[in-house]
Amino acid sequence: MKRVGTRRIVFAALLFAAAVFGGPLSAVADEAAEASVESSNRTASGYVAVDLSAGYGGTELPAAPRKEGAVWIVTPENAQYALDGAYGPIDGKTIRFSGGPYEDPLVLARTTKYPGSRTIYYDQSYATTGNGTPETLGELTPTGVYSYVRTVENLTLTSEDGVVLPGFEAASGHVYGTGSAPAFDYVRETTTSDTNGSHYDFSSLKNITFEGLAIEGRVFVADYSAYAVNDGIRFEGCAFLGDASKMGDGSFAAIKMMADTKPFANVTVSRCTFSSYFQGIYLQGPINPCVVNSLIEDTAHNAIALQSSNANPVLGEVIIAENIIQRAGDRAIRFGNASRASSVIVENNVMLDSGDSDGELFKAESLSPMQARFRSSITTGTVGMLAWRWRAQSVRVPSA
Repeated sequence: MKRVGTRRIVFAALLFAAAVFGGPLSAVADEAAEASVESSNRTASGYVAVDLSAGYGGTELPAAPRKEGAVWIVTPENAQYALDGAYGPIDGKTIRFSGGPYEDPLVLARTTKYPGSRTIYYDQSYATTGNGTPETLGELTPTGVYSYVRTVENLTLTSEDGVVLPGFEAASGHVYGTGSAPAFDYVRETTTSDTNGSHYDFSSLKNITFEGLAIEGRVFVADYSAYAVNDGIRFEGCAFLGDASKMGDGSFAAIKMMADTKPFANVTVSRCTFSSYFQGIYLQGPINPCVVNSLIEDTAHNAIALQSSNANPVLGEVIIAENIIQRAGDRAIRFGNASRASSVIVENNVMLDSGDSDGELFKAESLSPMQARFRSSITTGTVGMLAWRWRAQSVRVPSA
């Protein structure tokens, strides 16, 4: 399990097995939410008491978004509260960002006190067993260690013309602070500087679509938990604007999804543009990743990296097709262990002015030639399937 601090993540290696939530979760969440409303103002000594009608820390809750059916039009003042469930559940909704500027990255699937978040509260044992009896807000104590579970699904994120967003974050793991960087608990509205009063977040994203957004930062998802699920995250027609001054920062990837043991399933990037990042797309442990019809230019390192660890190899059907990659400071495309992928299709891509110091454009830690199809790409550089082993079999393609 990982520690997730406020706006930052500190990683420590622990191994967990993945599990997928089933259909009854929403019903359990609704029942837990109703119970929490009834007990939220419990004031008995030793228990937390939160105000569900207020913002965090007793601040005034901003006015609700304008709602047009299933479309919620949010502003910088209420956008994060809308995502946090303060105005009701957001599953199945379209969140349209308006106005600006937006200053901080927006947090997805944050576990909160609001019944609309459908967060389920368990004791600490859930973190190791994956089951337990839900508790209400009024049963939580300030110094206890708890597990919070939230799933956001079937959500579309769009914006009005001219809106530029700073980015998005989502994280699952052990949340606690330090003396110099205390962590805030959005359920109990408490802070902790150590593991006393800490909690475990299990924040799942299912069928989330980023549609037509302009993003100057990054979309960063980190899953260092046993039971969170990330499946069906799609980027359609988005512009990642980047920042040339941050290109040397190894963490500055436009789309970055990291986990030591967990998969990111069915991530799709289509018709997007990327410019001025350390990396364009970095997925660790992807299943069925698809990157098509996109432009990635001016990256300090790889344009597309499908990476792995010992416990989460690249799996399923891999498609990288009909993209334009320009001025990648290292290999344009980089794979980790993809030897168990059912198929790998890399075709009809244009890769120009890219490559490492030897001019290599592609490298994989492991990849069976029987699974892979590379064709019809226009390149300048060397295409080496397994550069460390098959250097002699590299093929140089004439310049476009």
